[in-house]
Amino acid sequence: GGDDRSAVWYNPAGMVLLPGTQVQAGGVYVDLDLSYKGDNGETENGSKYGVPIPNFFFTRQMNDSMWFGLGLTVPYGLATEYSRTWGNIDRGMNAEIKVFDLNPNIAWKISDKLSIGAGISLQYADAQYETGVMGGMGYGRLDVDSFAWGANIGVMWSPTETLRFGLSYRSQVNHHADGDLRFGLTEKSPIGGDPSHLSYIGTFGNASASLSAPQTVLLTGTWEASPKLRLSALIRWADWSSFDTLTVNVDPKSLNSPNADKLSPILQKLGSSIPIENKWQDTWLFTIGAD
Repeated sequence: GGDDRSAVWYNPAGMVLLPGTQVQAGGVYVDLDLSYKGDNGETENGSKYGVPIPNFFFTRQMNDSMWFGLGLTVPYGLATEYSRTWGNIDRGMNAEIKVFDLNPNIAWKISDKLSIGAGISLQYADAQYETGVMGGMGYGRLDVDSFAWGANIGVMWSPTETLRFGLSYRSQVNHHADGDLRFGLTEKSPIGGDPSHLSYIGTFGNASASLSAPQTVLLTGTWEASPKLRLSALIRWADWSSFDTLTVNVDPKSLNSPNADKLSPILQKLGSSIPIENKWQDTWLFTIGAD
């Protein structure tokens, strides 16, 4: 609707509808059912645990035409866990990703019918990812974190007192995260190992991964049909196809392991760049509602 404090995130131009100083906080609880059944009858469920997703918004009217807003959100995240012995070990076993976003914004009321807003997203990402590699010969755990930034801009147009439209854009945020990669071996490897638990035998002290949070476009419309009824609609596109491949890079010289000599033939197969295909697709969201 635009006249909610969460306009700081969705369309900062809507802050011009918020007089004085206002604060809003809330949260969403997400608990997923990620059941899987393979062609061979194997079953798994990647549900790890429920995740609370908080949000906080602050807006301040500085004068008749300028507003300031601040948003603290967790725009993206996941928590999944599959068995260390399941058939698709190379597709991932255990993952946890948290992204925190600090989003200051400014809005300018050009006229009673038109306003614009813009801001900067300062993001911190923390990720742990466990997966099999080399056809199940080994498995690894990546621990990385990253700081990155993006931008957002929005416009709101009110052709009449009861009708308004909003259009906003949030840029892609490219995270280049640094950390370390620990790895172990399964019974499929030349020197054997145990896939049933995470007995890591070596660590690459220098590891990195790149991840692009998607750009989004949001189009909204609100019509106050009567003093007691308001109708709203929304269309949102998110460019998740940008997350085509997750590439993990390691520095072979940073390996710390007492079994370095025995591991040499396996590490040659592993290489210094490990691509993990995702091939995600873009998402569309359509909503319509009334209050």
